[in-house]
Amino acid sequence: MATHRNTIATASVAIILLLVGSVGAEPLSIGVNFFQKTTVDSTSSPGQVQGQNWNNVSTVVGTTRNLHNDSGDITPADVTVVSGRSWNDFGAGTTGNRGFNTIVSDGVFGSGAGDKDDQVCISFAQIPYAIYDVYVFTQSRTTNGSALSVTLGDTTYYYATDGDSVANEIKQITSKTSGSPTKGGSYALFQNVTGDSFVIKTGGSRTGVISNQIFGVHIVASSNIPLTSERPAITPTAFFSQHCLRCHGPQKHKGDVRLDQISSGVTGDNHKLWENVVHNIQRGDMPPKDETQPSLRHRQAFLKQATSMLERHNADSQIEKDPLLRLTNQQIAHSLQDLLGTATHISDRLIRDPVDKHGFSMQNQLNLSGSHLLLYADLLNEILQEVFPDNLTPPDNVFRVSGNDWEKCHWAGDNFLYRGLRRLYEGPDWLAD
Repeated sequence: MATHRNTIATASVAIILLLVGSVGAEPLSIGVNFFQKTTVDSTSSPGQVQGQNWNNVSTVVGTTRNLHNDSGDITPADVTVVSGRSWNDFGAGTTGNRGFNTIVSDGVFGSGAGDKDDQVCISFAQIPYAIYDVYVFTQSRTTNGSALSVTLGDTTYYYATDGDSVANEIKQITSKTSGSPTKGGSYALFQNVTGDSFVIKTGGSRTGVISNQIFGVHIVASSNIPLTSERPAITPTAFFSQHCLRCHGPQKHKGDVRLDQISSGVTGDNHKLWENVVHNIQRGDMPPKDETQPSLRHRQAFLKQATSMLERHNADSQIEKDPLLRLTNQQIAHSLQDLLGTATHISDRLIRDPVDKHGFSMQNQLNLSGSHLLLYADLLNEILQEVFPDNLTPPDNVFRVSGNDWEKCHWAGDNFLYRGLRRLYEGPDWLAD
């Protein structure tokens, strides 16, 4: 009976852990299909890793912002087709993956026309995962067996045609040697990529001979990271791009506010605007209620970063701009009276304080100069002589002057001898040689 109860308890704990792990778990992938005419539907999962809701991105050179993930939620990720040309006459695949068969029918290809560097180049930015794998789908379906390549970072994979006109299997490209490319390869896998951006480049395209192409990219968060681990916070640039620039960007700037020009950081020229942005987002006034609202995590992450940026700017500004200020004349006079117990009031003998139209001292303009310090020293010495007259009276000294009669009648202090000057004897009576 006890064993039966333990089994039930263990099963219950397992179910609870599964529920905790699945409820609220963040989506783990972003898929992109590059197309000229053929798109994939939201239920397709073209990649090697399960993931629906792929983004259909035009093969035309340009940037597509705020890609959605496999749950259909908007992310800060952007993709830019930097170079390459559109083509839609590739043969559809005949594999068991309906989505893959669709995405390989058109894509971005490198023509090699006009310049040997006219290859495909695609960049991604604002990736919301700390560590992730990148699947790049490509293939060579020509009669030319020359090696083609796909590169991400420092890693390059080589592949070539297997002679078939269409893909009948989804085959990984594993060769890193141009002399022995993977024949019939369909995708390259770049594992454990870090950082919020990367660039994919192809190589080997030659005009009228052979072309390299990219059909799709699947970004999958590393399975080595637990679902509950903290993801990199959304950046201010991504937050603005996702929630603000439609009304406050280069095309349209309501209220004469442009947020695309301040996302790089807080400066002396834009810190007031940053403060207004933070206050509006803290109060929930922005984005407006009829616009798509950021998630609580993204809102908090943005505010944390923006507040930190403002604090750093304010701290740096204080270091640069804080002048050496002093007390007001009244404060100095009263302080001396309190410290030394004297009735002497010296405020009217000090350099006059700058005052405003109401007659009050302007605290932020109370600079301290050498003239102020000299005057303070002289007046302080006068007050000290009044308060401590005995202590400041020099003790009697006996001077013994040696030399001829003239020198006995004249005293030459060390300082005056050193300077080549003489003065009459000012000490006590001469005693003797």
